[in-house]
Amino acid sequence: MSTLVSVIIPIYNAESYLAQCLDSVLGQSHKNIEVICIDDGSTDSSGAIAQQYASKDPRIHFFTQANTGAGAARNAGLKQAKGEYILCFDADDYMRQDTLALLLQQAISTNADITIASSQSLDDSLGILAPQPEWLRLDLIQDYKTFSHCDIPSDIFGFCVGWAWDKLYKRSFIQEHSLAFHNLPVSNDLFFVFMSLVYARKIACVPQTLFTHRINVKNSIESSRDKHPLVFIQAIHTWQQALMQSGAYPALEQSYATWVLNYCLWHLHTLSTQEAKKSAYNALHSYGLRQLGLLRAPRSYFPPALYQKLLYIRFIPYSLHRHNLAQNIGFKSLLKSLFRLHISRNYIVIRLFGKTLYQSAPKA
Repeated sequence: MSTLVSVIIPIYNAESYLAQCLDSVLGQSHKNIEVICIDDGSTDSSGAIAQQYASKDPRIHFFTQANTGAGAARNAGLKQAKGEYILCFDADDYMRQDTLALLLQQAISTNADITIASSQSLDDSLGILAPQPEWLRLDLIQDYKTFSHCDIPSDIFGFCVGWAWDKLYKRSFIQEHSLAFHNLPVSNDLFFVFMSLVYARKIACVPQTLFTHRINVKNSIESSRDKHPLVFIQAIHTWQQALMQSGAYPALEQSYATWVLNYCLWHLHTLSTQEAKKSAYNALHSYGLRQLGLLRAPRSYFPPALYQKLLYIRFIPYSLHRHNLAQNIGFKSLLKSLFRLHISRNYIVIRLFGKTLYQSAPKA
């Protein structure tokens, strides 16, 4: 018999997309699958849709739980899974017909713990499909058929995105390392994905575009970040502590630091409400950058433009903040309208109301 794959799908208010998702999974050319649907307390017809599919196809196993989040739903699915390989999919996405076949072929032939495929986006508001090569940076791993964090220590957290839906996992690998999703309202897959990249002995990739991921979905988990704008700090800090305990942190600190700073900037830029932006910015300014280890990371870890944005968040309170940090604006330009600024070839001094806020060490 061919290899059994468990596809775990957490469902929350996905009635507009669930049928397309399930059709794409059930229509796979690799037929030996079990589809574990966990309804996370949906208030729309998602549960009824999943139950209807389950009544027609015995490969679907349907479960319900109180609304506790996608992380808890995925963990419930992991407990039920019997497949040799596991894919944690999203209810508003869909996949190509040969997705599981191609992922399995690569996973088995390379004996990889994790196998990752390329994806494209579908803007739910505009209906536009777009390739997303930055979601899987094949250019960073082109010299490797399989690899681990030892091969690309500076890029291990940057070559792919910290979500689970484009990754096929060996179930024995998940069990060996007791990997689980965090029970958080957002950023609940960050720990699972990035610690799995640390533990994996072999990671393989499939260059074909196999998944379509919806963006700008009104009721998606991503949109709930505005309700919980500070959870990302908790999620990253927990991951950082696990990295330190694993002993891998010193070798991977540069990849960690650059990813975290970029993620913080992306989070600030993509929050929808000013209240959420202010809350997240103030948290990073007052304690977040320090707690996440960014202030002790060597300056050489960061490209100059990225380091300047770190300085900006560190020294500019939200009451004076009026720039879009997603733009490529130099630190001098960001500050000159706010501060008395002295920049020479040897050192930088920043003063506000007669108080020195920052002074770099003179260069030899």
